[in-house]
Amino acid sequence: MPRGALPGSIVVCLVAATSLSAQDTRTPKLNGLLQLRETYQQHVMTATVHRARLYLDGAMSSRFTYRISADLVKASGGTTDATARLTDAFVRWSPSATWNVTVGQFKTPFSREYLLTPAIIETPDRAAVSELLPPKRDIGVMAAYALRTVATLSAGVFNGEGVNTLSNTDSTVLAVARMTVRPLAALDLGANVAAYGADSTRYGADAMITSGPASARAEFIGQHRDGGGTDDYGWYLVATYRVQPTLQLVLRQEDLRRPAVPEPRTIATTAGANLESRDQRVRLSLDYVSRQLGTGRSGTILAQLQLTF
Repeated sequence: MPRGALPGSIVVCLVAATSLSAQDTRTPKLNGLLQLRETYQQHVMTATVHRARLYLDGAMSSRFTYRISADLVKASGGTTDATARLTDAFVRWSPSATWNVTVGQFKTPFSREYLLTPAIIETPDRAAVSELLPPKRDIGVMAAYALRTVATLSAGVFNGEGVNTLSNTDSTVLAVARMTVRPLAALDLGANVAAYGADSTRYGADAMITSGPASARAEFIGQHRDGGGTDDYGWYLVATYRVQPTLQLVLRQEDLRRPAVPEPRTIATTAGANLESRDQRVRLSLDYVSRQLGTGRSGTILAQLQLTF
C-alpha cells in the first residue's frame, strides 16, 4: 500500500460501514473552526487564515462512532492554492461508559495543552513546549479507561512517523500512555510518557486548578535521547480570570530549552484578553507576546477572530 493510503482507506471504510448500518446510524454532524489573524511585528502587519478546519462526527451504531477532520492549508512560502489535509480519521468502539478503544489517526495521549482543542485554548497559540516536544497525531490504536470522574488512563501503540504517513522507516513503534487524577473537585493532575524504540523517551506532568472565575494551568515536558546528552525540556504557566461571562484576562509565562538540537533558549510572556459571545461561538483575542530567543528579544501584537459552528 503506498504512503498516505491508510487515511484514505479509513474514509472509504467509514462510508461503506455507514451504508451497511444505515438503520443504526445517527445523522452525521458537521462542525467547523475558523481563525483569522492579524499580526503586528517590527512595523509590519500581516493578515493570515491561521486555521480553517472541518469536523465530521457520526455513529455507525450505539457503540461505534467516528470522526473525520481536515485542515485547509497552504505550503509555507508556496504560491499554490490551499489544499485540504487530513488531520483525524478514526473509529471509536465504546462497549461501556468506562472504557473505549480508538483505531485510526488521532492525537496521541500526551500533553494536557496539546490534547485541548484549538477552540478552547486560552491564547491564540500553544506554548512552545507543548507544540514542539509532544509526539502529536499519529496512526495507531489506543485504549482508554475512566474511573468515574476520579481518574482516567489512556495507552496506545502508534506508527511513530507522524500524521498521514503509513510507512514505518525503522520498524519501531511509538508507545504512549497518560494518566489523570482528580483528588479534589477543583484540582486535576496528569502525567504522561512516550517511548519511541531506541530513539528517545518523552515525559511530562501537568496540573490545573480552578476557583470561581480564576484558573491556572501548568505543564512540564522533557525529552531524553537514548544516545545521551542533556535532555530537552520546557514548561509553561497560564493563569486566567473571567471578569465577566464574556471577558477573560490571560497571562502566560513559558520557557523552552533544547540543548540537544541545539537551539537557543526561548523565554516568552503573553498577556491578553478574550472577548467572547455568550454562546462562546465567537471569540476575539487581543494579545501581546514578548519573546526572547537566545540574546535577542522581540514583541508581537496578535489579534485573532475565532468562529466555531
